[in-house]
Amino acid sequence: MTGRRLAIVLFCIVVVTTVRSVNAQPDLQLKSFTITEPRVVNYPIGHDVLFNATVDVRNIGDSDISGGDDDHFRIKLYFIDNMNWNQATRISPETGMMVEVDDSDEDKMSGEFPGSTATPPSPVRAIGFAANVSMPEANCTKYSHLCAVMNITDDSIDSDAGNDFQCLALRAQPPLGAGFRDCRVSSSGLITSSTLLLVSSLLLTSSLFMSLP
Repeated sequence: MTGRRLAIVLFCIVVVTTVRSVNAQPDLQLKSFTITEPRVVNYPIGHDVLFNATVDVRNIGDSDISGGDDDHFRIKLYFIDNMNWNQATRISPETGMMVEVDDSDEDKMSGEFPGSTATPPSPVRAIGFAANVSMPEANCTKYSHLCAVMNITDDSIDSDAGNDFQCLALRAQPPLGAGFRDCRVSSSGLITSSTLLLVSSLLLTSSLFMSLP
């Protein structure tokens, strides 16, 4: 190889390396979401439902994410009407959807996440948590999935928001799904309504009699 050709090859290598370095970006990915216990989960309207779950998170970008004092993300849960979080038209409110990360996994939320160039590349961080969720009455029959979503606290560490979620269908028990919704109005609710109607009728009848001469 002539000196000129060698110089051209070296120049191209430098340019490619520089471009890759400039464009290198981290990208957090929520790889999986699994309810670990109990094995039978149902969601009656307005009832607190407790379960333990795990999400697997990794950095599939070509730039590392350094550890720090602040969490890189938070885990949130939602009932939605689509298997794809980005295509959902009905999303349950955050009220009644509580997540508490296991003490042993707290440090992972703010820890280092090596990227795809690390050895081994993009190691997975398993994060366990306890959840307390409540199925709202509004849109209950429309919800088809329970989704775990990463709420990223710094956009610079997440170049693709399209992989920040995993959803479990509400038509199979764990670990394959999230369990089953129960959108029936509770019997206690029906009794209460009937009782109120009866009381109202009695009061109206009583007031009519009292108004007679």
